[in-house]
This record gives sequence, C-alpha cells and structure tokens, in this order.
Amino acid sequence: MSFISVGIFANDSDEDMIVFLELLCEEIHVSAGLSFDLFIEDIPHALPITINYSKQTLQIYPNQGIPKWLIEFNGQQIEPGYPTILKNYLT
Repeated sequence: MSFISVGIFANDSDEDMIVFLELLCEEIHVSAGLSFDLFIEDIPHALPITINYSKQTLQIYPNQGIPKWLIEFNGQQIEPGYPTILKNYLT
C-alpha cells in the first residue's frame, strides 16, 4: 500500500484543534503549537481533497472512495483512529 502526502497541518492557535478525516470518522486532536504531516492512500480518484474549516476544526474529505489515512508526528508514522491525540509530552 502506498501513500501520497497531502500537506502539513499546523495548529498555530492557543487552543486544541480537531481534524476529522472523512469518511472513516477518524479524529486527530492537535494541541496548540503542534503540526503533523498528512498522507492519503494512493487509490484512484482520492485526490484532490476538500478541506472545510470551522472554528478550531478541519474536516478533510477525499474526492472519491474511502482511502486510508496516515499521519507522521515526531518522526513516527501513525494510523489515525478515533481519536488520535497529539500533545507535547514534556518531562
């Protein structure tokens, strides 16, 4: 299975942001100041994606089909779920 990068998503606000990956109902909760790379499964007609913005949320839709999504955060590739929490873990 191969994936295509669709972009880097950054939360430049002071509040948490939620990114909804449709049509699988996966959620990525992103703490303030963090970013992640988003990848979509390379299947026919998945691109271009559509991004709908609402206060502190993004809804990301494939063009057609129900592809798998993958994120890269802090050098790790993660299959998103319901929910996936991205936070700074400071020790």
